[in-house]
Amino acid sequence: MILETQAFMRGKYIINNTQEVSRLTKKRLQKMIRDKTTQKSINNEFTQDKHLKAVAEIEKLFKELKLATTKSHKSGESNII
Repeated sequence: MILETQAFMRGKYIINNTQEVSRLTKKRLQKMIRDKTTQKSINNEFTQDKHLKAVAEIEKLFKELKLATTKSHKSGESNII
């Protein structure tokens, strides 16, 4: 469902208010809706519906983010904040 509704965004570059750039890909969308990822949100007191709504609105959320802190990702991947 989300992959189909977000198909128009695949490959699109998004720039937020701090000039960070993100590119939404099918692979990244798939990661966002995996059971493991959804369960992490549920463990942080989100419902599954709220998690999926956030994924569906990822462009809006990224554009409006207010970055409070950053840390290195355990994989060392530099494009994860």
